[in-house]
Amino acid sequence: MQLCIVFLSYQRLNISFYYVSGKILFRMLGVLYEKRYICLWDEFRWAVTFHSSLHITKQNF
Repeated sequence: MQLCIVFLSYQRLNISFYYVSGKILFRMLGVLYEKRYICLWDEFRWAVTFHSSLHITKQNF
């Protein structure tokens, strides 16, 4: 069984992505989330957008 592991880390967003055998794991604010992907790019964009919104919201307060 071939295991596909991709690790992406973005210091600006404080977010890490792990893509492991058809799943996407992403760590935000020290919490690890797991989400099955339909389209990897859609999941990636959703995670970045979601975290960016939280980050902007936190900065405004």
